[in-house]
Amino acid sequence: MIKITNLTFSYDAKAKPVLNDLSLQIKQGEFFGIIGPNGAGKTTLFKLLLAFLSPSKGFIELLGKPLNKMKRKEIAKKISAVMQEFYPAYDFTVEEIVHLGRTPYLNMFSDESKEDCMMVKKAIKETELEGFEEKFFNHLSGGEKQRVLIAKCFAQNTPIILLDEFVAHLDVGHVQQLIKRVYKKNRDDGITVVGIFHDINIASLYCDRIAVLNDSKLETIGPPSEVINNKLLKLVYHADSYIIEHQDDHKPQILLRK
Repeated sequence: MIKITNLTFSYDAKAKPVLNDLSLQIKQGEFFGIIGPNGAGKTTLFKLLLAFLSPSKGFIELLGKPLNKMKRKEIAKKISAVMQEFYPAYDFTVEEIVHLGRTPYLNMFSDESKEDCMMVKKAIKETELEGFEEKFFNHLSGGEKQRVLIAKCFAQNTPIILLDEFVAHLDVGHVQQLIKRVYKKNRDDGITVVGIFHDINIASLYCDRIAVLNDSKLETIGPPSEVINNKLLKLVYHADSYIIEHQDDHKPQILLRK
């Protein structure tokens, strides 16, 4: 679904690259996590995947096609995203925000089709936003806003969804509800999900594979059971911790030492 080859990016040609010679592949239907310390280049990588930035070197392929050869509307039909910050210019309602997900399928002067309305209604139902349609987005809680943005991605109906720390700063209940909805979509519909995670334990529980970025490079990549260990946490995060197994699926979970 996504192939990254020898990707290097720098905001300043004279400065150290934010990403340096990064190569990885993400498979169809995978729930793929990206973790790493602050400043490791995680969000920059997402902007490159969305073609908001262009690589200094190397290239990205999206579904077998060079990303730099694709038009903006074509990219928007293949990949949707929830970024860290979303500030609409106007105080849209929940339903209007979700309808924005159908924008790539509209012509300049065309009205929404029955299919567009059906996809919006389905997305609202999948994210349990029924009854919220007429509420204003800016009046919602942080968790509710993220649920609306997830619904917008579902309505966009892309084979790939990118999530940039979409559960950061939320309480544990909202985190669990949001991640379960995305995980269900991933498992039921085969949607490829690529998420940046601040919470390593959440990434470990839900991701099939995890890539660890550190000091502008790919430190390691693999299943959580192979990636999450004390040595890595010490090297990458300088954290003193120990690992336990989750009692349900035996995925590694981190506990910090006192």
